[in-house]
Amino acid sequence: MSLIPGERVDVDIDAGPDVDRGELARLSRRLRSELLDLDVAGVDYAADDAPSGTKSGTTVSLGTMIVTLSDSAVLAAVVGVLRSWVRGGSARKVTIQLGKDKLEIKGTLGDREAGLIAKWLDQHAGG
Repeated sequence: MSLIPGERVDVDIDAGPDVDRGELARLSRRLRSELLDLDVAGVDYAADDAPSGTKSGTTVSLGTMIVTLSDSAVLAAVVGVLRSWVRGGSARKVTIQLGKDKLEIKGTLGDREAGLIAKWLDQHAGG
């Protein structure tokens, strides 16, 4: 399955239970900046509907980004940046979703996890 330029990848980040909203915002901005340094077409924060009982409208979800890919080759670079981000904290994890297919990266990355990541990339980016 080859990616089409402009295809979107949803990225959910979880910095762990001890990270407050301010720290998540800082980590999220730094990660977004690193992703924008790649040859991606764009990185936007997902919008959430306001919770019921609060003012209407939408809010930005600091933990969810939408990465618009420029081509299939950049997907491996995106995953590489996300792997590095996970290694930055023991409780961090990332879920990457392309269509209905999800890949979760968390904790220490051993041979098994590296193999699963390689298989996922091979399915979507052709290696």
